[in-house]
Amino acid sequence: MAALYLGAISLLLAVVNTLSDISVYQVPFASGLVGSTVNLTCLLIDHEKQVSRAHPYWILQKPNQPEVTLYPVKPREATRAELSNEKEWKDMSISFSNLQLSDTNVYICRISVLKGADPLYIAGNGTMLYVHGPIQMIFNNSHVMCKTQVQMAETVSLVWDFGFWEMIRGAEFHDKQPNPDGSFWVSSHVTLQWPCPAMGNVTLSCLLRNNMGYIIDKQSAEVPCPAPIEMDFNNTHVTCVSQIQEAQNISLAWHFGHNKGIHGPELINQWQNPDGSYWISSSVALHQERCPTKAKVTLSCSLRHSLGYTLQNQSIEVPCTGAIKFKGHHPVLFYCLLLGSTLLILLLVLLLFYRRRRGLNPRQRLKVHVPYNAVNAARMIPVEIYVPWIPVCSLLGGHVGKCNVPVCDICLTMMRK
Repeated sequence: MAALYLGAISLLLAVVNTLSDISVYQVPFASGLVGSTVNLTCLLIDHEKQVSRAHPYWILQKPNQPEVTLYPVKPREATRAELSNEKEWKDMSISFSNLQLSDTNVYICRISVLKGADPLYIAGNGTMLYVHGPIQMIFNNSHVMCKTQVQMAETVSLVWDFGFWEMIRGAEFHDKQPNPDGSFWVSSHVTLQWPCPAMGNVTLSCLLRNNMGYIIDKQSAEVPCPAPIEMDFNNTHVTCVSQIQEAQNISLAWHFGHNKGIHGPELINQWQNPDGSYWISSSVALHQERCPTKAKVTLSCSLRHSLGYTLQNQSIEVPCTGAIKFKGHHPVLFYCLLLGSTLLILLLVLLLFYRRRRGLNPRQRLKVHVPYNAVNAARMIPVEIYVPWIPVCSLLGGHVGKCNVPVCDICLTMMRK
């Protein structure tokens, strides 16, 4: 048993020593644009010149799927891969043409070699091929956007290089949107801060980088320095104006803070300049009579994108000239006066009722004067009853202190008893 174990160890060491003399080199990462051709490097390393024959095999290894042989292919079978340097037999690199986003994957180079009389299979560590669409940069007055289409969005990101103009870099926003074919649009938006120190254009760069630090692609563009928002106040209106390169998805938004009560009707206007840019303006009428204070109030105007982020912001202080001044009847004051007067009238009525009841003795509170007639005992006769409660007398049809009520003789007899 011990002899068998030692024999296995000796064989393993011999294989390791043999393979250490021969190896396959592959670059760890490669990238290319959609529709382009990329070179996937594969080199046979044989310092001792022990290999007499070598045949390459390029394998596409997808997760949880069987291997796919990219090269070689069967005769007359269409292929997009071919050896890029057939004259050098140790160079097993291939040219992969007409790249598509779905080609993003790991490609392994395996070489079948003959070392003396021993056939060997040697494989490289694989090359990660990343296929992407072109980087697009869009400038719109005070923000710049960079976007590209990729197959795998979780392993890449868009980063910015402002060079000497870092002082104009503002807030940065990233977005990822899936497509029906399984690919993604990745984008990055950066607001440009004012003031801009440059008199003309500034150069900004957007880089597509993977999570291992490799720069996949880079795009640069010259953009003009953003123009600041202009604000103006003229007693009854406050106006906000800005010049933008593209009017779509851009709007002006007001922020009145705790002074929303003075926000009146808003008028928005937009017109195009001969150079293709746009002026966008917003004018708000102010209700000065609703000012909560006699001091100045601060109003802000923001240039906003439809995605929800702010491109620029500007503020202005305006005086409040009509603080605590109301025109006409204020609704709260009117209802308070109405309620107070109603309660006062009710209190006077109750007080008068109370005083009249205290001024009469118990015998005088109900006086009945009836000429009794036994013949008419069952007939209703008018009777004068003294009732001190003024509202009741009024309802019964009498006057203050007396009410004429039809009462039968039998009822009067019972009342007397």
